[in-house]
Amino acid sequence: MLTEPEFVKPWEPLGEAMMDYYLGNMATTINIKSSIEGDRIVALEAFFRDSENFPKIERHAFRYCKGKILDVGAGSGPHALYLQRKHFDITGIDISEKSVEVMRKKGLQKAICSDIFLYDSDTYDTILLMMNGIGVAGDLEGLSRLLQHFKKILNPRGQILFDSTDIGYVSSFDRAISSVRMPIPEYYARHITSFSIKEKPEKYTPGYLLTGRPL
Repeated sequence: MLTEPEFVKPWEPLGEAMMDYYLGNMATTINIKSSIEGDRIVALEAFFRDSENFPKIERHAFRYCKGKILDVGAGSGPHALYLQRKHFDITGIDISEKSVEVMRKKGLQKAICSDIFLYDSDTYDTILLMMNGIGVAGDLEGLSRLLQHFKKILNPRGQILFDSTDIGYVSSFDRAISSVRMPIPEYYARHITSFSIKEKPEKYTPGYLLTGRPL
């Protein structure tokens, strides 16, 4: 008798890979398939890097962090753990149960497993989305919904910090070596600016650090 194949949620392979790497399989990799940049293999060490290997744009973002912070799409928790060591009130959130388990095992005190679009249990002064974490929006319509949702969980005068890289702009060579070399190439830091999302920037340039308050 034929049975229906088990449905695998899109985020589960990455979560499983993070747990595998955490448990000692340093050779763990993931194969990313993209209609924009083609297939490529990414080493899991990129998701477990320490603060010495953070790109400039991420270190720049940390200088803006204030108050209660929510790290969205926290993965294995490198940014949340760094901010926790700096005595920030930081919570990591990820949709992957395995990723959240890894964060907790690594010592993150506040780690939540939830779809960010459904999470409204607390409010924050800073919402942080690094490593192109804004991609959880999915598309432009999703981005609008995400920003409106952030409005609900931001305190007055709260802020959103995220980076965004146009992978079509980044050279194929840089994308390749970013998978096998540390530190990550600094193409993320070529252009850094800030803006209010009430105002449309004159030009969108790959690598922006975007900061602002929701409408």
